[in-house]
Amino acid sequence: RCLSDWSSDVCSSDLLQLNLIQANLNLIETKMKNGDALKYDLVSTQVRFTNVENLYTELQNQLNKQYNILNMLTGNSGTGYIPDTTISFSSFDITSDSVFTDAVKKNYDIITARDKIASSEWDITTAERSMLPVLSLQGSLGYKNGVLPDLNSILFNYYAGIGLTIPILSPSRPSIQKEIAVVTFENSKSALETQQLTLSKDILNTLDDIKKNLKKLSSIDTLLEQAQMALDLAVDRYKGGVITNLDLLTAQTNFQDAQLNKLQVEYNLVLSKIELNRLTGRRWW
Repeated sequence: RCLSDWSSDVCSSDLLQLNLIQANLNLIETKMKNGDALKYDLVSTQVRFTNVENLYTELQNQLNKQYNILNMLTGNSGTGYIPDTTISFSSFDITSDSVFTDAVKKNYDIITARDKIASSEWDITTAERSMLPVLSLQGSLGYKNGVLPDLNSILFNYYAGIGLTIPILSPSRPSIQKEIAVVTFENSKSALETQQLTLSKDILNTLDDIKKNLKKLSSIDTLLEQAQMALDLAVDRYKGGVITNLDLLTAQTNFQDAQLNKLQVEYNLVLSKIELNRLTGRRWW
């Protein structure tokens, strides 16, 4: 299912709540006309309808904000409720069997840590080379004036030279610079090892979260079906005057909670998959 369909599920879930309560209101009004219901039942249901309506507005606002963040992170130009590009749940799936291998190769934190090690190695090499003698050659060829006795005369001119510099007391202190570079190198290696251990821990935790949410989804449909059956039974029993309005509202609440629980598990599953993609350095958009 694509995220746009998922957002419609969020909206349809809230609309279903509103429709259920509206149907309940109509039923209570009919019962009041027949003298089978109290005005208290009508008022309490109207209050519940207003609360759900406000919740529906708040959830729509939150969903819009989530899509705005998603568009910003993916560089998508879409604005508002539905993004320009459809992103499916499968977009976040990791198909490779070697998740840890991919993470070590593509994780941006690991790549940065390796670059720091390479930079530290080059600093050590530079410090070592600064202790060596330097043989330099110089030369120049061209024309110049300002030569006595005729200052304005343009004369052909050239020169060549060779020099040897042997560092004895270098102002750059190459030995100290090497020590600093070695310490930085060892620190970078330690940081890489720490980053790899942290990455491994985060991946394991994320994989556990994915398994947990998948296991919840495998059983949540049964709970949702049971809540739907209980609600249908409660509606029939209320029409027959067997249960009170409070019992009917309780059945409606249980059904709505089951729907919300499923959406929450699906949302957590998507977040876990996105986190796994981030850890493995995979660009999913």
